[in-house]
This record gives sequence, C-alpha cells and structure tokens, in this order.
Amino acid sequence: MSKKFPEKSWTVKIRSNSGSGHSFNLYDGNAVLGEYILIRRNYFDDLIKEIKLNKAYSVEKSIQKITDPNDKDWTNNPMILILASNKENDAPLWLLIKRENNLNGYLAAIGPKVFCEYLIKEPERIEEIRKFLEYMVIYSQKWAIVALIPAFLM
Repeated sequence: MSKKFPEKSWTVKIRSNSGSGHSFNLYDGNAVLGEYILIRRNYFDDLIKEIKLNKAYSVEKSIQKITDPNDKDWTNNPMILILASNKENDAPLWLLIKRENNLNGYLAAIGPKVFCEYLIKEPERIEEIRKFLEYMVIYSQKWAIVALIPAFLM
C-alpha cells in the first residue's frame, strides 16, 4: 500500500529578470516529512561558498509573493526558494526555506509533486532530504542550482 501525503500547498510567484512571471506550487514540509526540519546556519554558509565558486549556481532576487496552505501571506519573510536539478538525470528538486533571526532555517515546502511522492514512500524520508541538501554542497559539480530570494531585498 502506498502512502499519500495531504496536498497542502505553498505558492511562490516569481518574476524573472526578463520580466516574465511564473508560479511554483510546493507541498508543505510538515505534510511530506512529518515535521519542519531544521537546517543549520553552517549549511547556508557552505551553500553560499559553493554559489560563489560554481558557475552552475546562481542567486536571483525574484520572489514576488509567497502564500502558505492557509492562504497566509509570507512574502515579507526571509525565504529562499532553491530550484535544483541533478545534471545526471535532470531530476528537479524545489525547496522553500524560511530563514530565522539566528540564521538557521526551516524547510517549509518541497516540490515538485513527483519528488514529494518519492519522499513519502521512503521510510527514512528526513534522512533522505538531508542527504539531498548535503549532496548539493558536496557534489556541486553534479547540480545546477538557482537560489531565489525576495525581490524586496534589492
């Protein structure tokens, strides 16, 4: 029997540098993983270092609006949407992370749906998502990543 998660979705609207808009639907991290996992500050330090060194990684100020599953507006919060793609199998992975004042973060939402369906079947899903987070830093040559941050940070 296959496990299914409640489809509580977050919506992130972005505007690219060219002016075109796009919307991403991600699924609530608690619904997929059973908790909002903590991401420690040192992970962000390592990721920023990789973004500076790796031409396949970039940062864009393009988040226009963020709403949670209850339609609450999170736009003015320090959020990061990581759009990652594994170069070997072209598999996408989307992570919406809320940063805290102490510079740690929490994984608020995950996408796309196919990745969430994969995770929900994994008995050790939290360890699996942590593995993906680590791989994005340790094996950066195997990934293409765009980190989207709120446009108001301009």
